[in-house]
Amino acid sequence: MKQISVNPFRIIGLLADCSEKDIQKQKSRINALLSVGKDISSEYDFNALGHLKRSEDEINTAFSKIEQSENKLNYGLFWFVNGNHLDEVAFNYLKDDNIEKAKEIWQKSTQTSEISEKNYSIYNNLGTLNLYAAFSSNSIIIEFLSDAIKLKTLLIESELFSHLAHKIAGPTLHVNRKELK
Repeated sequence: MKQISVNPFRIIGLLADCSEKDIQKQKSRINALLSVGKDISSEYDFNALGHLKRSEDEINTAFSKIEQSENKLNYGLFWFVNGNHLDEVAFNYLKDDNIEKAKEIWQKSTQTSEISEKNYSIYNNLGTLNLYAAFSSNSIIIEFLSDAIKLKTLLIESELFSHLAHKIAGPTLHVNRKELK
């Protein structure tokens, strides 16, 4: 699924809840690497989600796609955010190409509790991972797709969705669920 595999946040090598300062720092880092012909990699490439090829045009396009807060949120909903220690543990598994263990970590939290300030990021992250898994083979895996839709819907309809939106796009973003693309 291209919304995930070529997500602008993935292309620039950051999580969706990165700060503007992080984005500018990463932009400078990438430009420096490009200028000397070095390969660009990030700890958030998550190679288990498919090979990532970065061209200079793709990188520039990715940075421009997330300049506006609304776009940050739209792309952030299809990428990962770091909201708690369980996210960090799951990211470490994804870095080691262990999708199943990352899913297991996040699933435990969504099955044992309702959405809260401590776990709303997990609903987004597991939903993203399940959405990717649903479309990663030659046929659509309905179980993963259904679970992804359920998790994303629960999150978007919850009162805590504004927390996620502000975490991704900043506190000044006015959140309108009906206008999400």
